Amino acid sequence: MSEACGALWRVAVTGCAGFIGSHVAAALRLSGASIVCIDNLSRAGWYPLLLLRYHGIRVEAVDVRDYDAVVRLLDGVDAVVHTAAYISVPESVQKPSLYASNNVNATASLLEAVRDSGVEALVYTSSAAVYGEPSRIPITEDHPVRPVNPYGLFKACEEQLIRMLSAGYGYRYMILRLFNVYGPGQSRGYAGVVERFAEAFTSGEPVTIYGDGTQTRDFIHVYDVSAAVIASLKALLGGTAGNETLNIASGRETSIKTLYRVFEELTARQPPVIHAPPRPGDVARSVASVEKAWRVIGFRSSMGLREGLSTVLAYHTDPIGLLIRSPAPLPGTSSAR
Repeated sequence: MSEACGALWRVAVTGCAGFIGSHVAAALRLSGASIVCIDNLSRAGWYPLLLLRYHGIRVEAVDVRDYDAVVRLLDGVDAVVHTAAYISVPESVQKPSLYASNNVNATASLLEAVRDSGVEALVYTSSAAVYGEPSRIPITEDHPVRPVNPYGLFKACEEQLIRMLSAGYGYRYMILRLFNVYGPGQSRGYAGVVERFAEAFTSGEPVTIYGDGTQTRDFIHVYDVSAAVIASLKALLGGTAGNETLNIASGRETSIKTLYRVFEELTARQPPVIHAPPRPGDVARSVASVEKAWRVIGFRSSMGLREGLSTVLAYHTDPIGLLIRSPAPLPGTSSAR
């Protein structure tokens, strides 16, 4: 199939009971696509499961490493969005064999199933962790790949597998290097700084800032990530682009101090701050070049930081209301605000 409209797509989403996968599946459903939702449910979140149920998306409780089951589920599928992964950097350091199995081995098995099912397009959600400590800012896609932890190393390995096998296996791909993704439904156990701050600002607990707070990150809302996935699918299935690696980010550099200040303005609260030593491996600055994503798939983030953080606060204070008022992102490629 080479359609430019999601209404005619049949798309499989792996890891769809996770934070990113559930939002991607919901956005695809809103675009009119038919969804095959694959997840072994080992780390499913309550909000992602609620989001899927709200949109009438059934979860196929299958491990991506189960080749036979995945081949059956991919019958008649036009494209796969592969978000399934273990995502904790500290855990990857403590249990690298677990991450090799659940990330690298799972991707290798999925690629075999993609080949044998005749799926023509693959979107893979990689990570800015492949870059490691950046040697130049903003980070472009040709920046050296120098991961500093097993999670980033395995992401880089999966990227290379996808590139290496694409021609022989008969699929075209988009590799999306996601920067600091945040939004409603993020797992508290594996959350980044936005989720930790939101929890502190809504509960009154202290906020921990590692280092002096001048370190910067490039935050992108999960709604924007979903829009980037849909833009990638349009390019792949429409035949306008393929076999590309793209940064998916806002292109805006935000310090941790600034993040605290925006939360303070939104909530009119000032939770106490605990200053802790910098964590080993934390990068000082991170911001992406996003020009290639605009050029190749016409994507730019549209969610401003204040608006995005408001959805996270709503998730903490009224998650059901948030779901009803704004059930899923509407795909779009509007200019950043």
